[in-house]
This record gives sequence, structure tokens and C-alpha cells, in this order.
Amino acid sequence: MINPFKYPSRSILSIAALFLIGCKRQQIVYYEIAKEDNSIEQLAGDTDLNRESRGLPPETTGSAANPNWTIPEGWLPGKTSTMRRGSFTVLGPDNQGVDISVTTFPGDVGGELLNINRWRKQVGLSPISIDSLDEHIVTKTISEMTYRIVDFSTEQPTLDDNYPQRTIVATVNQEGNSWFFKMTGDAPLVTIQEEVFMGFLTSVHF
Repeated sequence: MINPFKYPSRSILSIAALFLIGCKRQQIVYYEIAKEDNSIEQLAGDTDLNRESRGLPPETTGSAANPNWTIPEGWLPGKTSTMRRGSFTVLGPDNQGVDISVTTFPGDVGGELLNINRWRKQVGLSPISIDSLDEHIVTKTISEMTYRIVDFSTEQPTLDDNYPQRTIVATVNQEGNSWFFKMTGDAPLVTIQEEVFMGFLTSVHF
């Protein structure tokens, strides 16, 4: 057995080395990083705005109870999403399609201008200014509820579409929650479904 007192300097160096190795080992920290969620929350049928940028807490999903409504004939189950209270699709001739969504969120969800410009961007339209906001909104009373309705369309199809695109969104505030009823898709089929969509709104009762 080696007497540590016989080689004091060597012993001190050995202890110091062990101490340094121990320190370095303590500095090795393993982190388990959760897989990034690339899914984007849908806002009023949207896919380009997450909760943090809306100023909503992560747990906020819109806790209001669903209203009653009558599903029109020819409307099929649509895209599945935890953010949609209602989701339908309509198929037309020549591969035309329309998507209908019902969503709700607390408050005004960023305001009308932000929402409208987001919807316009989805179909390739330029944003509008606050000065022209009122020109793009029609107020309509349906089943004793006051809806604010926007309706816009493209003149030409985009690279990804065979037809010009059209979007109609009816927004109503109910007990502090914004409800968005949105129909978007190929313009010819949206035009055919416009009256049906308005009839659907007539059937909505909170």
C-alpha cells in the first residue's frame, strides 16, 4: 500500500485530478427536449396563427357550449380538428370543393382587420387598410343574432387551384365569445352554396 504521506505532492495532484474529473462529470447535463409541435392552431378556420401570437393562454380553446344547428342536405363531414366546433365539405362538379368551418374563441381574437386580412391572404389577396374596413363588412340580423359578414373572391385561380377562390365569413359575438362561420373554396361552388350557407346560419340557435 502506498503511503500518501510519503509522496505528499503526488497524492495532492491525484486528489486534485479526481476532483476536477468529478466536477467535469457533474457538468454533463442531459436534457430531454420535447418534439416540436409543428401543427398550427386554427383560427376561424385558419392555419397560420398560433395561440401565443393571439395573446391567448395555451389552455384556451373556447369553452362555450355549441349552439344548435341543422346541417343542410349535401353537406358532408369535413376536416377533423380540435379547434373546429363544426366542419363540413361540399363536393361539386368538375372536382370543385367547398370547406365550411365553425370555430369560436374568447374576445375578438385580434380584431376584425387582422382576421379579414388573414383570410384574404389565404386566397392570395392583398390586405385592406383600417380606413376601408367598413366597406368590406355587411351587418345582417339572422334569427335575432347580429352577424358581421365579409365576402371576397379572387379574379383568377392561383397556381394551386383550378378555379378562382371565394370566402364568406359570418361573425357573431355571443357572451364574450366570437363565433366564426366560414365557407371557402372554389368560387363557382361557393356561389351555388351561398343561399344554403345563409340558411344554415338561420338554423343556428345559441
